Amino acid sequence: PGIARASVPPYPTRGMSSCPAMHLQWTSPLVWRGRRRAATPALTAVMMALMLCGWYLTNRVGSALAYTRVTTSSSARVRLPNFSGVWRSVRTENLIDFMLATDYSSMMANAAFATRITQTIDHRGDHWEWTVEVTHPMGSQSRKGLVVFGTPEIPLKDDGGRDMLLMNPRWNNTVITAGLMYVKPRHDMHIDRYLEDAHMVEHMRYPAKSVEMRRIFKKIG
Repeated sequence: PGIARASVPPYPTRGMSSCPAMHLQWTSPLVWRGRRRAATPALTAVMMALMLCGWYLTNRVGSALAYTRVTTSSSARVRLPNFSGVWRSVRTENLIDFMLATDYSSMMANAAFATRITQTIDHRGDHWEWTVEVTHPMGSQSRKGLVVFGTPEIPLKDDGGRDMLLMNPRWNNTVITAGLMYVKPRHDMHIDRYLEDAHMVEHMRYPAKSVEMRRIFKKIG
């Protein structure tokens, strides 16, 4: 009575450790690697210690993995900005160089400094409707558009009325990013839209000509 026999299965039992000490069965003789041994208090204590050690490691590692999954998923959550509102252009950076690179004349590029752009945006999740009003010394004009994220090509016009395509608008972290192409003559560009210091920024890049432009808008409504 009180003698333990270690039953070592040929493969680990599901949900149990593969350590032989984790499969003790309390029967008469102790069989350990084919040899009969008398169960001593010291040997029994060793077996119990191994069992407790295995239980502790299993639970500790499982808890650590669960914590990693939770913290990783939490850090991956990003609060996306909403661009709804009325935005008016207050400053443009590198306007002339960018317009010249896209085949506007020097006269048109310089006249653009007197142009005011107002964008009214209704942003709902992955799509938005907007109205763009262009005001210049000769008068004003407006146009409406609908942008649905993930659409391969969305026809647009720039502030001068030239045809463009907005390609595959999508989220990149907290930035709305898309390809931008002038149709004729063709110019392949890239545009990002993001918030910076309570302002909305349109950031256009033309990699082939190493030129970029930023247009900054202030929210007025």
